[in-house]
Amino acid sequence: MRWSCSRSWYPDREVPHPEHQRQGYATEAVGGRVQFAFASERVARVIAHILTSLGPSIRVLERAGFRYAGLGEDPHAPPGEQVVRYELPRPPGYR
Repeated sequence: MRWSCSRSWYPDREVPHPEHQRQGYATEAVGGRVQFAFASERVARVIAHILTSLGPSIRVLERAGFRYAGLGEDPHAPPGEQVVRYELPRPPGYR
């Protein structure tokens, strides 16, 4: 299973309006995607690749339980931008 829950790398698209930032929408979206993924017993972990420059988005992942897992890769990342990998293993007994 593979899906994307990311904003475009292009700054003129899909950037939340300031009044919609820090309202918990991203946290809610990540939580919903995690629940959806773990609804399939075949999913052992959820993986996120994210630019290191997206500090607030990294904090959203960390609040959701994701942990840093090393360098990541994204062929669509802007040239020169570092991508890191975060992972969330399936909790024991999750149903």
